[in-house]
Amino acid sequence: MKKKAYPFHRVCGEYISNEVRDFLKREALWPPDEVAEIRQFMLSSTDGKQATLPLDLGGFGISRYTLDLFLYQRAQQEGVEVLEKEQVLDVHKKNRRMQVTLQRGGMREVDMVLGAFGKRSRLDKTLQRSFMQQEGAYIGVKYHVKSDFDPHTVALHNFPGGYCGMNKVEGDRYNLCYLGSQKDLKTYGSIPEMEAARLHQNPLLKEIFTSSTFLFEKPEVITSVSFAKKAPIEQDILMLGDAAG
Repeated sequence: MKKKAYPFHRVCGEYISNEVRDFLKREALWPPDEVAEIRQFMLSSTDGKQATLPLDLGGFGISRYTLDLFLYQRAQQEGVEVLEKEQVLDVHKKNRRMQVTLQRGGMREVDMVLGAFGKRSRLDKTLQRSFMQQEGAYIGVKYHVKSDFDPHTVALHNFPGGYCGMNKVEGDRYNLCYLGSQKDLKTYGSIPEMEAARLHQNPLLKEIFTSSTFLFEKPEVITSVSFAKKAPIEQDILMLGDAAG
């Protein structure tokens, strides 16, 4: 019987399904840089048993840095005003308009506010969103590495308490990111100790972590990641992406 692979989406945003490729090209949002073409999916269990199958649609790999920079430049070309090194402290509605309070002082009045600020932010606390009332149970950790891995495969490796994904992005880099347990981090005291105790139980992950060249001085880390249900609209703000749950 023919195996069927469904559209596959990755956490951390560096693997994107081809189902959006035509849209991005049609709207002039396709990045000019070379992307990594992904055609195959690998899944491994906590003890290293693995299965590989083709992806019907496939996808492409591109780093958040490259994609975000490109979208930022496209926005400027379209006349969008971008406020750099700025933070929104509060948003509230007044007289059918939205008032946005900025960290550096001042206020902007707009017709609509879209919230695309990730899984957990200062603004979530200001808005008193319900999921902020409890500590998230997970942490997210991301690296870029140089590694001997099939450039056309996206992998999902399980380990006790979490899972780790890997795929090629632009150049000779690979995105390596995992979702782990906040409790495990507290138990082992540091990310390297936790990785050695938990992730390395999967021999495929142990090989990746011990043989790859890590390109960041230190990993990017998000703590208190919550998968609690979130309202898609909060106080007239339309939430997007992780901010919407």
